Amino acid sequence: MNASGEELGAQDPIVRWSTDATALGMAFVLESKSVPGDNQKWSRRFVFAGPRCLGVNGVEAAVIMGDAQVFFDMILPEHRAAYAAAEAQALAELKPFDVEVAMRRADGEVRWHRIAALLRVQPDGAVFWDGLQVDVTDRRQLAAALSEQRRRLEVAVEATGLGFWEWDVGAGQVNWSERNRELFGLGPDDPVSTRRYLELIHPEDVPQVRAAFEAARARPQGGAYSLEHRIVTPAGEVRWIEAHGNIANDPEGEARLVVGTSLDITERKADE
Repeated sequence: MNASGEELGAQDPIVRWSTDATALGMAFVLESKSVPGDNQKWSRRFVFAGPRCLGVNGVEAAVIMGDAQVFFDMILPEHRAAYAAAEAQALAELKPFDVEVAMRRADGEVRWHRIAALLRVQPDGAVFWDGLQVDVTDRRQLAAALSEQRRRLEVAVEATGLGFWEWDVGAGQVNWSERNRELFGLGPDDPVSTRRYLELIHPEDVPQVRAAFEAARARPQGGAYSLEHRIVTPAGEVRWIEAHGNIANDPEGEARLVVGTSLDITERKADE
């Protein structure tokens, strides 16, 4: 058996696809078999490991194909339980395997990896895992940096008395800062959604809020909108809100992300 996957069968379509995708990470095929006398334990061996193994893990493919434990020992101890749980669930349900864990390369550097695989059950009960190991360290670091930037933005915005909100249209997720929740009379654990937002707007002001949003979304690239409207908190208090939003559309003109701020202008309206 060599690292090109000849014994496994280079005719296998998944192996061919994986080999072509090695620029993304290390393609592999892992064989697992239940240990005789103990169906809860499985033996594992790599029957194929792509040429990117050295670049991803710091060891040649032949090394982990000779001893699969070398690969699994690279997983940091604190992440092995999560890996084992995902592995056990995939085996029990015969569903795709997908997990992200931190691994220590042979040179000592710790990197984050996403390991995903599809399972193929063989007539003898063995299971082939056709998968790909991809280094996702840079993505995770970028996500962490963006999260920190967002946190700082929220702190800066709320220092001015503004509430900050965000609607990821594609993911269907709505996030409100603590201050925004306070402005609308919601607690830190109260669920928020676009529907809940509309429910809190004074019924007479809902049409103008919808009209402002739709006008901004109708522009090819999206754009900003602002308006003043009333809300009715869960406690029944009527407040005036100055709302500013910005809509980002995708190339097809569909709204993908909406962010904005809220400011309580009730006192100003009372003076007027």
